[in-house]
Amino acid sequence: MVTIRPVRPEDRDAVHALLADLGYPKVEAKAFLRVFADILVAEYRSLVVAEADGKILGFLCCTRQPTLRLGGDQLLIDELVVADAARGKGTGKALLAWARDHAKGLGAKRIELHTSRKRDSYTRGFYKKQGFAEADSALFRIEL
Repeated sequence: MVTIRPVRPEDRDAVHALLADLGYPKVEAKAFLRVFADILVAEYRSLVVAEADGKILGFLCCTRQPTLRLGGDQLLIDELVVADAARGKGTGKALLAWARDHAKGLGAKRIELHTSRKRDSYTRGFYKKQGFAEADSALFRIEL
């Protein structure tokens, strides 16, 4: 059975290792530790892990964002990672159910996430199966 719980400082190595499963194997440890520490104390951010039998199988990091156009908050899912070996076994579904409950508890108007159309989760319709609708929008970036 998968349990969703708030991240603890001692989870940092497992969370860092999971980034490789998301496709980010070269996240520099010092930079990761700085951001991890920031997230632990940020009131507007939440980081939870999915755990079973003492092993961390995935994590979800999200941000509460006040949004003028909605007249309230939206919850942005910044990162959602499930270990390769745990995929297809309900871990991602459990993390998204936690996010939905968390957003409702905050009184948020919606939940939003960005993903690549090349990811397996997108191509197999994982997010649509969890009740998400694909938005007609474009994502623009400037890498700094």
